[in-house]
Amino acid sequence: MKPIQIIAGLVLSAALVSPVHAITGNDLKEACDDDEFHSEVRCTSYIAGAADSIMRLVASQWICTPPEGVQYRQITAIVEKYIRDHPKNLHYDASSLVEFALKGAFPCSK
Repeated sequence: MKPIQIIAGLVLSAALVSPVHAITGNDLKEACDDDEFHSEVRCTSYIAGAADSIMRLVASQWICTPPEGVQYRQITAIVEKYIRDHPKNLHYDASSLVEFALKGAFPCSK
């Protein structure tokens, strides 16, 4: 067995036995506040993935698709501002905070 296969097996085994839990707003805030590149990537990637999922899956009257031309950088800025402005909600899971931020930023007009 090659060393790379052993390492890959160990990493996969660790991933399979690790407890699964949603990251909280505190976790997301920590990643977004950190100036290191890997943290910025984690912050932006999480927000972009959550926003994309929410906008595609939620077909309701309270979240609308952002106007044409809105980029993930802008959505990330909206979510980061929501996190800063609502510290009392940081114990919620991070995807809920993305949802709350999108709801506030892009409400549906009736």
